[in-house]
Amino acid sequence: MSTERKFKKGDQVVLKSGGPKMTVDGYAWHGNYESFDTAICVWFHETEMRVAEFNQDSIELA
Repeated sequence: MSTERKFKKGDQVVLKSGGPKMTVDGYAWHGNYESFDTAICVWFHETEMRVAEFNQDSIELA
């Protein structure tokens, strides 16, 4: 597990493999620890808001 957050809440990011711009909403909580590896990202697809967790190594600043 990484001990460092690469992004902060509000950062605009994209998947390194491509896709829509997303906003970092925070980092995931798994059990009793916060995962610094997994960023929670939100974005809109047409009029629907989507939310997903991505390994922070798979995203980059937009």
